[in-house]
Amino acid sequence: MPKPTPTPTPTPVPTPTPTPTPTPTPTPSTAADEIKKKCTPTVEYVNDNSAGGRKFAQYVPDAKLAMIQAAQYVCSVLYKSAAEVPPVTKVKLFLENMDGVAYATGGNGSKELHISTNYINGLNGDIKLEIDGVLIHENTHIWQWSSNGVDGGFIEGIADFVRAGGAWYPSGSRNGKGGKYNDAYTTSAYFIGWLNSK
Repeated sequence: MPKPTPTPTPTPVPTPTPTPTPTPTPTPSTAADEIKKKCTPTVEYVNDNSAGGRKFAQYVPDAKLAMIQAAQYVCSVLYKSAAEVPPVTKVKLFLENMDGVAYATGGNGSKELHISTNYINGLNGDIKLEIDGVLIHENTHIWQWSSNGVDGGFIEGIADFVRAGGAWYPSGSRNGKGGKYNDAYTTSAYFIGWLNSK
């Protein structure tokens, strides 16, 4: 009787060594990133839906996003570190029937921006430029520290300086020679711009 042929033992299939998934290295946060994060408030939006309110919505379809972008731009101009930024966590935007153009109010933590729908309704020309300029100017007031006795004209000049720096001014709005640093708005803004260029 012939001998049975032994069954060969199968060679084990090598199991590949698992490659560990690399742990992503966190990107270090920059000062600009920290400022941007601190200047991202919760935004509430109330529009009276008047003719001016509808016109605003036509040019600013996402008002909450526009407010956050304005806040982040303003903070990037005013501050060098997040530690300098006032603790504003909530901003309410109101489009309403009132006199004037706009104003900002409130204390630390919660602020309000009120914009006149009468003013918006009467705008002609580059309407988007003007609305964006008002948002930047008033957001500057929201994100500025209180003046502690600094002249109100100079405070308005700072807001217009921030607005002018982002080119949210109609062409030809620059004041001529002369004036005082606290003459407000464009006069103070261009004086601050001159100082900033030195």
